[in-house]
Amino acid sequence: MVGKGVDTVGETGGPVVVGVGHTSRDWTVVGWAAAEAADRGAELVVVRAEGAEHPGEPFVRLRTSLFGHGDGGAGHAPAEEAALAARDHPGLAVRTESVRADPSAALVAASRRAALVVVGSRGPDALRFPPDAVGPRVCAYAACPVAVVPPQASLERCGHVVAGVDGSPDSDAALRFALEEAARRGARLTVLHVRPSAEAVGRLTLDLVGPEAVMLHAERRMHRMVDEARDERTGDVAVRILVLVRHDHPAHALVEAAGTADVVVVGARGTGGFRGLLLGSVSQKVLHRSPVPVVVARVHTGRSARSARSPQG
Repeated sequence: MVGKGVDTVGETGGPVVVGVGHTSRDWTVVGWAAAEAADRGAELVVVRAEGAEHPGEPFVRLRTSLFGHGDGGAGHAPAEEAALAARDHPGLAVRTESVRADPSAALVAASRRAALVVVGSRGPDALRFPPDAVGPRVCAYAACPVAVVPPQASLERCGHVVAGVDGSPDSDAALRFALEEAARRGARLTVLHVRPSAEAVGRLTLDLVGPEAVMLHAERRMHRMVDEARDERTGDVAVRILVLVRHDHPAHALVEAAGTADVVVVGARGTGGFRGLLLGSVSQKVLHRSPVPVVVARVHTGRSARSARSPQG
Protein backbone atom coordinates (compact mmCIF):
# COMPACT_ATOMS: atom_id res chain seq x y z
CA MET A 1 0.00 0.00 0.00
CA VAL A 2 1.08 3.57 -0.52
CA GLY A 3 2.08 5.51 2.56
CA LYS A 4 0.89 9.06 2.11
CA GLY A 5 3.43 10.38 4.63
CA VAL A 6 6.51 8.79 3.04
CA ASP A 7 8.86 11.13 1.23
CA THR A 8 9.93 9.80 -2.17
CA VAL A 9 12.31 12.60 -3.17
CA GLY A 10 15.11 14.57 -1.65
CA GLU A 11 13.54 18.01 -1.96
CA THR A 12 10.14 18.03 -3.67
CA GLY A 13 10.55 21.68 -4.60
CA GLY A 14 14.26 21.43 -5.33
CA PRO A 15 16.10 21.90 -8.62
CA VAL A 16 16.60 19.45 -11.45
CA VAL A 17 20.28 18.52 -11.44
CA VAL A 18 21.93 17.21 -14.61
CA GLY A 19 25.42 15.76 -14.79
CA VAL A 20 27.55 16.42 -17.87
CA GLY A 21 30.99 15.41 -19.02
CA HIS A 22 30.80 11.62 -18.70
CA THR A 23 29.03 10.73 -21.98
CA SER A 24 29.44 11.88 -25.59
CA ARG A 25 25.83 12.99 -25.93
CA ASP A 26 25.58 15.60 -23.21
CA TRP A 27 23.17 17.80 -25.12
CA THR A 28 20.52 15.06 -25.32
CA VAL A 29 20.79 14.65 -21.55
CA VAL A 30 20.75 18.40 -20.85
CA GLY A 31 17.87 18.95 -23.28
CA TRP A 32 15.78 16.31 -21.53
CA ALA A 33 16.62 17.73 -18.10
CA ALA A 34 15.84 21.29 -19.23
CA ALA A 35 12.39 20.27 -20.47
CA GLU A 36 11.76 18.51 -17.16
CA ALA A 37 12.83 21.59 -15.18
CA ALA A 38 10.64 23.84 -17.33
CA ASP A 39 7.63 21.55 -16.75
CA ARG A 40 8.19 21.76 -13.01
CA GLY A 41 8.95 25.48 -12.91
CA ALA A 42 12.23 24.48 -11.25
CA GLU A 43 15.80 25.67 -11.52
CA LEU A 44 18.15 23.63 -13.72
CA VAL A 45 21.59 22.96 -12.21
CA VAL A 46 24.22 21.75 -14.70
CA VAL A 47 27.02 19.93 -12.88
CA ARG A 48 30.36 18.97 -14.34
CA ALA A 49 32.57 16.83 -12.11
CA GLU A 50 36.19 17.11 -13.17
CA GLY A 51 37.27 14.06 -11.22
CA ALA A 52 39.45 13.68 -8.16
CA GLU A 53 43.19 13.93 -8.75
CA HIS A 54 43.88 11.03 -6.39
CA PRO A 55 41.78 8.44 -4.49
CA GLY A 56 40.29 9.75 -1.29
CA GLU A 57 40.54 13.40 -2.27
CA PRO A 58 37.77 15.35 -0.53
CA PHE A 59 34.87 16.84 -2.45
CA VAL A 60 35.94 20.28 -3.71
CA ARG A 61 33.54 22.78 -5.30
CA LEU A 62 35.48 24.70 -7.92
CA ARG A 63 32.90 27.14 -9.17
CA THR A 64 29.21 27.97 -8.91
CA SER A 65 27.56 30.61 -11.05
CA LEU A 66 24.22 31.62 -12.48
CA PHE A 67 24.23 31.36 -16.25
CA GLY A 68 25.16 34.71 -17.69
CA HIS A 69 26.99 35.72 -14.50
CA GLY A 70 30.68 35.13 -14.01
CA ASP A 71 33.09 33.99 -16.69
CA GLY A 72 32.08 30.29 -16.79
CA GLY A 73 35.06 29.63 -19.01
CA ALA A 74 35.72 26.47 -20.94
CA GLY A 75 37.06 23.71 -18.76
CA HIS A 76 35.43 25.22 -15.67
CA ALA A 77 31.67 25.76 -15.55
CA PRO A 78 29.62 23.92 -18.24
CA ALA A 79 28.55 27.18 -19.88
CA GLU A 80 27.84 25.73 -23.33
CA GLU A 81 25.24 23.26 -22.06
CA ALA A 82 23.66 26.00 -19.92
CA ALA A 83 23.44 28.33 -22.91
CA LEU A 84 21.65 25.70 -24.99
CA ALA A 85 19.20 24.96 -22.19
CA ALA A 86 18.42 28.65 -21.67
CA ARG A 87 18.00 29.21 -25.42
CA ASP A 88 15.44 26.43 -25.85
CA HIS A 89 13.50 27.29 -22.67
CA PRO A 90 13.22 31.07 -22.26
CA GLY A 91 12.72 32.04 -18.65
CA LEU A 92 14.30 28.86 -17.32
CA ALA A 93 16.64 29.57 -14.42
CA VAL A 94 19.95 27.82 -15.10
CA ARG A 95 22.89 27.51 -12.72
CA THR A 96 26.22 25.83 -13.38
CA GLU A 97 28.54 24.08 -10.97
CA SER A 98 31.97 22.58 -11.46
CA VAL A 99 33.38 20.29 -8.81
CA ARG A 100 36.49 18.20 -8.32
CA ALA A 101 35.07 14.83 -7.31
CA ASP A 102 34.14 11.45 -8.67
CA PRO A 103 31.10 12.13 -10.93
CA SER A 104 28.93 9.60 -9.09
CA ALA A 105 29.83 11.06 -5.69
CA ALA A 106 29.17 14.60 -6.92
CA LEU A 107 25.70 13.74 -8.22
CA VAL A 108 24.79 11.74 -5.12
CA ALA A 109 25.75 14.77 -3.02
CA ALA A 110 23.64 17.01 -5.28
CA SER A 111 20.67 14.61 -4.98
CA ARG A 112 20.18 15.54 -1.31
CA ARG A 113 18.86 18.97 -2.32
CA ALA A 114 17.31 18.05 -5.69
CA ALA A 115 13.88 17.01 -6.90
CA LEU A 116 15.42 14.96 -9.71
CA VAL A 117 18.92 14.03 -10.90
CA VAL A 118 19.45 13.38 -14.61
CA VAL A 119 22.44 11.49 -16.03
CA GLY A 120 23.36 10.02 -19.38
CA SER A 121 24.19 6.45 -20.27
CA ARG A 122 26.30 4.83 -22.94
CA GLY A 123 23.27 3.10 -24.40
CA PRO A 124 22.37 -0.56 -24.88
CA ASP A 125 25.18 -1.36 -27.34
CA ALA A 126 27.55 -2.88 -24.81
CA LEU A 127 26.81 -6.25 -23.22
CA ARG A 128 26.70 -4.76 -19.73
CA PHE A 129 27.30 -1.54 -17.84
CA PRO A 130 31.02 -0.88 -17.31
CA PRO A 131 32.15 -0.88 -13.66
CA ASP A 132 32.56 2.91 -13.70
CA ALA A 133 29.14 3.63 -15.22
CA VAL A 134 27.71 6.71 -13.52
CA GLY A 135 23.98 6.01 -14.01
CA PRO A 136 23.58 2.77 -12.02
CA ARG A 137 25.82 4.02 -9.21
CA VAL A 138 23.85 7.24 -8.81
CA CYS A 139 20.55 5.32 -8.96
CA ALA A 140 21.77 3.04 -6.17
CA TYR A 141 22.72 5.81 -3.73
CA ALA A 142 20.78 8.97 -4.65
CA ALA A 143 18.38 10.63 -2.20
CA CYS A 144 15.89 11.56 -4.94
CA PRO A 145 14.58 9.97 -8.15
CA VAL A 146 17.19 9.58 -10.91
CA ALA A 147 16.54 9.73 -14.66
CA VAL A 148 19.00 7.89 -16.92
CA VAL A 149 18.83 9.16 -20.51
CA PRO A 150 20.20 6.90 -23.27
CA PRO A 151 22.07 8.50 -26.21
CA GLN A 152 19.34 7.59 -28.71
CA ALA A 153 16.55 9.20 -26.66
CA SER A 154 14.29 11.62 -28.51
CA LEU A 155 13.36 15.01 -27.10
CA GLU A 156 10.03 14.82 -28.94
CA ARG A 157 7.16 13.64 -26.76
CA CYS A 158 4.38 11.24 -27.64
CA GLY A 159 2.36 11.73 -24.43
CA HIS A 160 2.83 8.32 -22.81
CA VAL A 161 4.37 7.37 -19.46
CA VAL A 162 4.94 3.75 -18.37
CA ALA A 163 5.32 2.64 -14.74
CA GLY A 164 6.43 -0.81 -13.64
CA VAL A 165 4.56 -1.85 -10.47
CA ASP A 166 4.95 -5.04 -8.42
CA GLY A 167 3.52 -4.02 -5.05
CA SER A 168 6.88 -3.31 -3.37
CA PRO A 169 7.41 -0.05 -1.44
CA ASP A 170 9.80 1.27 -4.10
CA SER A 171 7.32 0.52 -6.87
CA ASP A 172 4.74 2.53 -4.90
CA ALA A 173 7.18 5.44 -5.07
CA ALA A 174 7.58 4.84 -8.80
CA LEU A 175 3.79 4.85 -9.27
CA ARG A 176 3.39 8.19 -7.49
CA PHE A 177 6.24 9.71 -9.49
CA ALA A 178 4.68 8.40 -12.73
CA LEU A 179 1.28 9.86 -11.83
CA GLU A 180 2.80 13.27 -11.21
CA GLU A 181 4.88 13.04 -14.40
CA ALA A 182 1.82 12.13 -16.48
CA ALA A 183 -0.13 14.99 -14.89
CA ARG A 184 2.60 17.53 -15.70
CA ARG A 185 2.91 16.31 -19.29
CA GLY A 186 -0.81 15.82 -19.94
CA ALA A 187 0.11 12.27 -20.86
CA ARG A 188 -1.60 8.91 -20.52
CA LEU A 189 -0.16 6.51 -17.99
CA THR A 190 0.27 2.77 -18.45
CA VAL A 191 0.71 0.90 -15.19
CA LEU A 192 2.40 -2.40 -16.00
CA HIS A 193 2.34 -5.28 -13.56
CA VAL A 194 4.00 -8.50 -14.73
CA ARG A 195 3.57 -11.95 -13.27
CA PRO A 196 6.71 -13.89 -14.31
CA SER A 197 6.05 -16.95 -16.44
CA ALA A 198 7.36 -20.37 -15.55
CA GLU A 199 10.04 -19.98 -18.20
CA ALA A 200 11.10 -16.61 -16.80
CA VAL A 201 11.62 -17.91 -13.27
CA GLY A 202 13.00 -21.29 -14.35
CA ARG A 203 10.43 -23.44 -12.55
CA LEU A 204 6.84 -24.63 -12.82
CA THR A 205 4.11 -22.61 -11.16
CA LEU A 206 0.60 -23.63 -10.20
CA ASP A 207 -2.20 -21.19 -9.59
CA LEU A 208 -4.75 -23.24 -7.66
CA VAL A 209 -7.59 -20.82 -8.33
CA GLY A 210 -6.90 -20.64 -12.06
CA PRO A 211 -5.07 -18.08 -14.22
CA GLU A 212 -8.16 -16.00 -15.02
CA ALA A 213 -8.94 -15.43 -11.35
CA VAL A 214 -5.32 -14.58 -10.63
CA MET A 215 -5.23 -12.03 -13.47
CA LEU A 216 -8.52 -10.45 -12.35
CA HIS A 217 -7.27 -10.17 -8.77
CA ALA A 218 -4.01 -8.56 -9.96
CA GLU A 219 -5.88 -6.03 -12.09
CA ARG A 220 -8.15 -5.06 -9.21
CA ARG A 221 -5.12 -4.70 -6.94
CA MET A 222 -3.36 -2.42 -9.43
CA HIS A 223 -6.45 -0.22 -9.71
CA ARG A 224 -6.58 0.07 -5.91
CA MET A 225 -2.89 0.99 -5.81
CA VAL A 226 -3.43 3.70 -8.43
CA ASP A 227 -6.39 5.14 -6.49
CA GLU A 228 -4.37 5.15 -3.26
CA ALA A 229 -1.33 6.69 -4.96
CA ARG A 230 -3.24 9.77 -6.06
CA ASP A 231 -2.78 12.84 -3.88
CA GLU A 232 -3.75 16.51 -3.96
CA ARG A 233 -1.52 17.04 -6.99
CA THR A 234 -2.91 14.19 -9.06
CA GLY A 235 -6.29 13.36 -7.55
CA ASP A 236 -8.28 15.73 -9.75
CA VAL A 237 -6.16 15.40 -12.89
CA ALA A 238 -7.65 13.40 -15.75
CA VAL A 239 -4.83 10.92 -16.27
CA ARG A 240 -5.65 8.00 -18.55
CA ILE A 241 -4.60 4.77 -16.87
CA LEU A 242 -4.35 1.40 -18.58
CA VAL A 243 -3.46 -1.50 -16.30
CA LEU A 244 -1.74 -4.40 -18.04
CA VAL A 245 -1.01 -7.72 -16.41
CA ARG A 246 1.17 -10.03 -18.49
CA HIS A 247 2.84 -13.39 -18.12
CA ASP A 248 6.31 -12.27 -19.11
CA HIS A 249 9.67 -11.43 -17.59
CA PRO A 250 9.31 -7.99 -15.94
CA ALA A 251 12.36 -6.41 -17.61
CA HIS A 252 11.43 -7.72 -21.07
CA ALA A 253 7.87 -6.47 -20.79
CA LEU A 254 8.94 -3.04 -19.52
CA VAL A 255 11.51 -2.57 -22.30
CA GLU A 256 8.91 -3.65 -24.86
CA ALA A 257 6.41 -1.14 -23.45
CA ALA A 258 9.09 1.56 -23.52
CA GLY A 259 9.01 1.51 -27.31
CA THR A 260 5.82 3.59 -27.29
CA ALA A 261 6.63 5.77 -24.26
CA ASP A 262 8.39 9.02 -23.42
CA VAL A 263 9.71 7.69 -20.13
CA VAL A 264 9.62 4.51 -18.04
CA VAL A 265 9.47 4.71 -14.24
CA VAL A 266 10.57 1.82 -12.02
CA GLY A 267 11.31 1.26 -8.36
CA ALA A 268 14.88 0.83 -7.24
CA ARG A 269 14.11 -2.60 -5.80
CA GLY A 270 11.18 -4.94 -6.25
CA THR A 271 9.75 -7.75 -4.18
CA GLY A 272 12.43 -10.24 -5.19
CA GLY A 273 16.21 -10.27 -5.05
CA PHE A 274 18.67 -9.87 -2.20
CA ARG A 275 17.62 -7.71 0.73
CA GLY A 276 20.85 -5.68 0.81
CA LEU A 277 20.87 -4.88 -2.91
CA LEU A 278 20.42 -1.14 -3.50
CA LEU A 279 19.43 -1.52 -7.15
CA GLY A 280 17.39 -4.55 -8.18
CA SER A 281 18.07 -6.78 -11.16
CA VAL A 282 14.91 -5.75 -13.02
CA SER A 283 15.76 -2.05 -12.65
CA GLN A 284 19.33 -2.67 -13.82
CA LYS A 285 18.15 -4.56 -16.90
CA VAL A 286 15.61 -1.89 -17.81
CA LEU A 287 18.25 0.83 -17.37
CA HIS A 288 20.59 -1.00 -19.71
CA ARG A 289 18.08 -1.99 -22.41
CA SER A 290 15.48 0.77 -22.54
CA PRO A 291 15.50 2.96 -25.68
CA VAL A 292 13.88 5.81 -23.71
CA PRO A 293 14.78 7.58 -20.45
CA VAL A 294 14.23 5.54 -17.29
CA VAL A 295 13.45 7.10 -13.90
CA VAL A 296 14.41 5.06 -10.84
CA ALA A 297 12.49 5.98 -7.67
CA ARG A 298 12.69 4.66 -4.11
CA VAL A 299 11.05 5.29 -0.78
CA HIS A 300 12.99 7.35 1.76
CA THR A 301 11.81 7.22 5.35
CA GLY A 302 13.75 10.29 6.50
CA ARG A 303 16.59 8.38 8.14
CA SER A 304 18.75 9.06 5.05
CA ALA A 305 20.78 5.93 5.71
CA ARG A 306 21.12 5.13 2.06
CA SER A 307 21.64 8.67 0.84
CA ALA A 308 24.37 9.27 3.38
CA ARG A 309 26.38 6.43 1.93
CA SER A 310 28.78 7.13 -0.89
CA PRO A 311 29.33 5.14 -4.10
CA GLN A 312 33.00 5.29 -3.12
CA GLY A 313 32.19 3.43 0.11
